[in-house]
Amino acid sequence: MRASALSHSLTALWEFHILKREVFASMLSQSTRDELRAELEHLRVERQRAIARFDAKIAAVEAILDDPGQSQTTLPLLGEQVGAAMPAVTFRGTVLTILGSYPSGLKAADLARKVEQSGFKLGGGSPMLQRIHGELYRLLKSHRIQRRNGKYFLAAPSGDKPAGAEKSGVLQ
Repeated sequence: MRASALSHSLTALWEFHILKREVFASMLSQSTRDELRAELEHLRVERQRAIARFDAKIAAVEAILDDPGQSQTTLPLLGEQVGAAMPAVTFRGTVLTILGSYPSGLKAADLARKVEQSGFKLGGGSPMLQRIHGELYRLLKSHRIQRRNGKYFLAAPSGDKPAGAEKSGVLQ
């Protein structure tokens, strides 16, 4: 009888946990869910870049260990940015780097916030969002980015459409 009561209690606790999770998830607005999905995608991209950096360093150490006759006593020079974009020093470079980190795309206001969070300082008196809109327009004209449903994405290489894209192009 005791095992049955324990089983019943565990089942009730599990059902409460599931119900609590469903209620919490339904409380999030659609825009909050979209932002969380974009952030999750960004974190996955950054994780892959970190893995690529470690893989390059591991390969360098293994190459030294596999050739004991080598006279080199230090690791080969590996930049800290192996597998990641070079540090962006220009406004355009910063915008492109951030867009590349968010494959699901960003709205202009979200992109402006990310640029400010990156520490990029604007010269001149124009507000960040105004500069972002101007830069996005120029990047769209040069076909380096695409716009769908109010979000901006890096253009797919060689004319391929990004996953899930029904339409692509400059004026969408």
